[in-house]
Amino acid sequence: MHLHTTSLVIDCIREKDSGSYKVMAINSEGSAESTASLLVSLREEQSANYLGFSDCRTC
Repeated sequence: MHLHTTSLVIDCIREKDSGSYKVMAINSEGSAESTASLLVSLREEQSANYLGFSDCRTC
């Protein structure tokens, strides 16, 4: 079994980046999909330098 990781990077994240994100992978062994919801809520004096989301699926 091979383990692969994937990342979604959103530079300069803003509230308008909030929403649902979906990824789908298909190969000869089958398919897998994952959905994540992101809510961005920043205070005026706050900056978003890093936001991480990790979800691991195996099929």
